[in-house]
Amino acid sequence: MGATGMPPPTDSELMTHARDGDPAGLRMLIDRHKDAVVNYLHRMTGSRVRAEELAQESFVRLYLTPPRVDNGASLAPWLFRVATNLLRNEERRARGLKRLRWLLGSPANGGAAEQEARLLADEAQRQTQAALQELPLPFRAALVLREIQGLSYDEIAATLGCPVGTVRSRINRGRELLRGRLAPYWNGEPQ
Repeated sequence: MGATGMPPPTDSELMTHARDGDPAGLRMLIDRHKDAVVNYLHRMTGSRVRAEELAQESFVRLYLTPPRVDNGASLAPWLFRVATNLLRNEERRARGLKRLRWLLGSPANGGAAEQEARLLADEAQRQTQAALQELPLPFRAALVLREIQGLSYDEIAATLGCPVGTVRSRINRGRELLRGRLAPYWNGEPQ
């Protein structure tokens, strides 16, 4: 009960106010849910700072694309889903970068290797990026979504709007084309 004896507004009422341009509605929603979202993300990440950054991004999404909240329903499930998806995307990008470092032979610690090794890794990365840019877009998109973004074949099929078999074919063909374009570089042949 509020100070006037009235129950506090529901999430759906606050969303309606926020959609109508009332910043107080959005502030009240954030105040109501921020601790739960930050605590959830803190447990998921093990880092309070990272949790706060992801929670902030979740609330930015709330502001930019406010969901419909049925009368009396809580906004919490939507916020947790957005927060989880942001974390998943962040981890997927990190795995993609880690795979790319491994592929290119770049050191994971980012500074412990000798300068020569870094220069070679940088050159390998430039060569790989250039070869990747030469691939036809359908092969390049499927390959990047799989190898760098870490999406599943089903997710890639949904993203590109094609059957899973086509995705598998494009990834295999893209790998072949990429290997062919990089073979002269890896074999030390003149470019």
